[in-house]
Amino acid sequence: MSSKPKKKGRKGHSEKEEKDAKLKTFFEAQYIEGLRDPGLVMDKTGYGYRAMDLKNKKMDMLNPVILTFKNIIKIDFQDNSIQDFQLLGQLPFLVTLNLKKNGVRDLRALNHDDYFPHL
Repeated sequence: MSSKPKKKGRKGHSEKEEKDAKLKTFFEAQYIEGLRDPGLVMDKTGYGYRAMDLKNKKMDMLNPVILTFKNIIKIDFQDNSIQDFQLLGQLPFLVTLNLKKNGVRDLRALNHDDYFPHL
């Protein structure tokens, strides 16, 4: 019994690892491009971007890389196709979230004390 070896791409990474890395890079670029409102962050420990404008970016999902922007207090995802936004509940200072004209069908995440404490 021999198992098939996984296909390797460049530098010995599997095709899935390469695809995941490209997807992460894509999302990082989108998120960085959307950063707005530099200023003192909520916990007053320094300066950073406090808003993210991602209107009409043809996004249909979120990527965990968004959690690296922990000081964001306002996100605008209007006119995308996002259905699951629960990941955003892990942003500790998020106060304003615009999901107009998306595919959101389940708002139960807003009812949990652990998610979206400031919304």
